[in-house]
Amino acid sequence: MSTVELIASHEQQLIDAELLLASLNEQWESACRAGEDVATLEDQIDSTARLTKRLNLRLEALHLQAEVEAQQAKVDKANEQAADAIAALERLVNHRKAISALVAKLKPLIEAHTDEFTLAFNSAQAAGRYVPLAGVRSALEQIQDLELGNVSALNNLIGTRQTLAMGLATAGHI
Repeated sequence: MSTVELIASHEQQLIDAELLLASLNEQWESACRAGEDVATLEDQIDSTARLTKRLNLRLEALHLQAEVEAQQAKVDKANEQAADAIAALERLVNHRKAISALVAKLKPLIEAHTDEFTLAFNSAQAAGRYVPLAGVRSALEQIQDLELGNVSALNNLIGTRQTLAMGLATAGHI
């Protein structure tokens, strides 16, 4: 039985014992007034009173146990939520590591393409050809130093890489 069921059972037993005790007390009073022997009734009253006391004490203990179980349920839920939070943090750390690895791979490629573009741009200008990529040089100058896990810097690199690819293709056709 669960603690809640035990409490309900003991409360019903206590009600029954208190009703029996009240009935025995009435019988005892009637027997005393009639001058009858009340020794048996007194024994029953004493045992019923002890039963009532035991049930009251047991109910107190069961109510305390129910409180402890409720607190333990809260602790278990908090532990579960903490475990979920830790798992989420671990996933974030793994994603950050993956982004850092991607940034480490992309940065040399961007730098290589930047050098290629700069050479193509400078040679096109030296030859007197017009390169319609006025914003590309400023885009190259805006590449910021990457901090590991900096998603905006990663997006900046990817956008600049695409701009450089278009610029190289355009410069090659001039």
